[in-house]
Amino acid sequence: MNKNTTGAIAVIAGALLVPLGAGLAADWPLWLTIVLMTGALVITLLVLRGWYDHREQAELRAETEYRRQMAAQQAPPPPPPPAPVAPPSHEVSSGSLPSSLDGIPFRFGCTVHWGPATARPFDSHTDQAAIAAAAVVQRAQQISRMHHPEDDTVLHALAASLGQPATSPDGLLSVWATDVKAGVGQEHREHLRTLDALRRQQQVQERQIEHQRMMRAYLGDEVLTSVGSTVVWWLARTDENVRETVDLIGTLARLSAAANNAEVDELFRHLLPEHLREPAPAPAFFTPPFSPPEPAFTVEDAEQMTEPPAVHADLLPDPEDADNGLFGHQLADLVEQHGHSDKAQRVRESYRTIDADEPENGTNSSHAQGAFFDGDPDANENRDWGAGG
Repeated sequence: MNKNTTGAIAVIAGALLVPLGAGLAADWPLWLTIVLMTGALVITLLVLRGWYDHREQAELRAETEYRRQMAAQQAPPPPPPPAPVAPPSHEVSSGSLPSSLDGIPFRFGCTVHWGPATARPFDSHTDQAAIAAAAVVQRAQQISRMHHPEDDTVLHALAASLGQPATSPDGLLSVWATDVKAGVGQEHREHLRTLDALRRQQQVQERQIEHQRMMRAYLGDEVLTSVGSTVVWWLARTDENVRETVDLIGTLARLSAAANNAEVDELFRHLLPEHLREPAPAPAFFTPPFSPPEPAFTVEDAEQMTEPPAVHADLLPDPEDADNGLFGHQLADLVEQHGHSDKAQRVRESYRTIDADEPENGTNSSHAQGAFFDGDPDANENRDWGAGG
């Protein structure tokens, strides 16, 4: 008798003794005690039967697993799977790709791989490397055309696109590429640097010109339009020197007049220096060149007169007016060109272009002209040459 049988007998005996003891202690009828003992026996047998079945199945599973492990240990190891066959490849190291800038290509290189794409015979073409390289270059050209030569992201774009297998145009091969290289040659990089430097310089110059135009428009259209706006502008620049600004109102009035090509306003003319207060007539030397004034008398008339007749004197500019000196000088040159040097000398004396005591020679004309243009610097400075002094 094994341990399991002993345990089962003990459980059955306990199931019978419990209802028997309870019936004797409670003085149950005999038939009730027998019924309870029978029910307890049946229930106990059913429970034991289920427990034994579960235990037997567990032992059977454990034995089966043990046998499987033993068989696995005694069986020889399976052979390793065959190593994958590397696809054929071809090195492309001297290619060039167009960029978005004409005349500056990318240098291109990669390793091309290919494999069968359809059920067609894989070796139906004698030069599969050429087909694969042409397909890869064609795909790379479509990408590189969208990138500037200075765009370094072209390498990543090419590697990402060419690394994906794609069918060749003839549908024979599945082609992809690895170890992609792309860049611009050194000579083209120098060219791009030069262009970039010129472009930056041009942008700076354009900004400077634009700034100058803005300043001219600001000064001409807003600041210097009137004396008042000019004074306010200057006072805003030097707000701590009010007295100095008041002293410069005359100068600012001349500046405003000069900017507008006009005379200084009468309201501010008393602030100008003494020699600039009265506007002077336009200088005679503004007469167009090679167009001397029409002489008031002919050379023949000059031969018959010692002094200009009154009727002719009314037609000539006043010799006493210092501003008519240039006219007298030009008239004397005209008379002298016709061979009447003595008459020309009288005209110069009349208009006071030279001193009467100077000798009559060809130097008088140049001396007089030099006296007019190159005389006392203060005299020229005191002349009102235009609006604003």
